Amino acid sequence: MFNRHLITLDIDWAPDEVIAEVSGILLKKGVKSTWFITHDSPAIRKLADYPELFELGLHPNFNTGSSQGDSPNDVMMSLKKIYPHSNLVRTHGLIQSTDLLAMLTTRFNIEADVSIFLPGTPDIIPHEMYFSKELKSLIRIPYFWEDDFEFYKPVSCWSFDDQRYHCSGLKVFNFHPIHVVLNSQDEKAYQSIKSGKKIQDSTMLEIKPIINKGIGTRTLFVDLVDYLSKRKELQFTIGDIVREWKAVKK
Repeated sequence: MFNRHLITLDIDWAPDEVIAEVSGILLKKGVKSTWFITHDSPAIRKLADYPELFELGLHPNFNTGSSQGDSPNDVMMSLKKIYPHSNLVRTHGLIQSTDLLAMLTTRFNIEADVSIFLPGTPDIIPHEMYFSKELKSLIRIPYFWEDDFEFYKPVSCWSFDDQRYHCSGLKVFNFHPIHVVLNSQDEKAYQSIKSGKKIQDSTMLEIKPIINKGIGTRTLFVDLVDYLSKRKELQFTIGDIVREWKAVKK
């Protein structure tokens, strides 16, 4: 049942032009995905116009100095104002603790967390955490692959045909829109546009000259999108998996 590929995206303050280009690839192919939002913008609001394809989760930054708020409660309040109906999170930097997860569940009605990274691990399935006998559970869905962690491997793999990407179990792939557009295979281009300004203020005019022309993040992203576009029955969001897990556990 859970032998599937899923696409998630951490927006990470990407410029609207970048968000629009990546969402356009998915729209053209009619492929589902889950986006974890960091801020409000016209491009992010436009994602909500396609609920049949795009699911919106929250991407709270609980680090000191976060632009989203001065405390975990403030961070979540600010994100809930942007998209109050979301019940999914992946924390920025994968920050997590028992107290934090309990707060997300009890105070902000979060039903699922995708902040556990198990790179390349087979046989991944959801699991549940309970914080007391009186409270509802939190469903946790580990994810399988992320673009910027692929940078650090001794030998990176950007081919979706590789057998390592077709093991059994849930295979949640996580992309960052800026790395898809840059077709990143390392951090160099990203760091060059990030230096001296906020990434959110970067323009496609600045980005285009430093796009990687070889294989990279976009290569894998497009291959995965093409694979799923031909298999509509195998397209799922994180919310879809949560609903199926709940049905199985009844």
